[in-house]
Amino acid sequence: MISVSLTYKNLKDINLEFEEGKIYSLMGPNGSGKTTLLKCIFGLLNYTGNVSLDSKDMGINLGITNLRCGTAFNNIIEPLENLNIEPRNAHKKVYEISKKLGIEDLLYKNINSLSHSQKTIVSFARSIIHEPKLILLDGIFDSLNKDYKTKIISYLNHLKKSKKCTIIFTTNNSEDLSICDNLIILNDSKIVANDGVKELLNDEKLLTKNNIKLPFLIDLSHKLISYNLIDNVVDDYGEMVDLIWK
Repeated sequence: MISVSLTYKNLKDINLEFEEGKIYSLMGPNGSGKTTLLKCIFGLLNYTGNVSLDSKDMGINLGITNLRCGTAFNNIIEPLENLNIEPRNAHKKVYEISKKLGIEDLLYKNINSLSHSQKTIVSFARSIIHEPKLILLDGIFDSLNKDYKTKIISYLNHLKKSKKCTIIFTTNNSEDLSICDNLIILNDSKIVANDGVKELLNDEKLLTKNNIKLPFLIDLSHKLISYNLIDNVVDDYGEMVDLIWK
């Protein structure tokens, strides 16, 4: 369990609890405090209050600024070298994660020769190569192509199930919430909602008020309900197709 009770400048009276083995998303308008909250939890900012962690084993990704000159391989392995992991085991971990993320072909390319999307997934691998118990990701899905995004989502689900870690990520796209257990909405630097994803996605007024666009299927469901074509909100494409064809 991770308990957060803090205040930082305009970030007002934040009180949250994050459970092990769950994925959380932070959403809200630009400037609402999402990135600032992640930085506070990681300890990058001098906040007032307390962050209680079961483990200090954390990984954070704030973009590609953590990448250094050299190959993708050298970037990914560096955190393990800093932890004095035996070289053979460190190399094995790099090859394992690169295979799962589908980036084996990038390992020996220079970082400067990679596209932004490629740099982003290398940066992600670097951030979580040491298998942290808490993973903080800031806007990582915003700069990924569809293929890499799918691979990262699959890997996060794998980590959630097998490693019992806690994952918190920020996004401006409600379509990214499919992997989440809980959604936390911030606005004006304070928490305005904190509940299960399905519960909050059904609250159209709340989402609209906080400039959050409804996911396509949820939006379509509301429209079909208004025409008495379906009875309930549907968030599965297969189920929606079956209902429409009926």
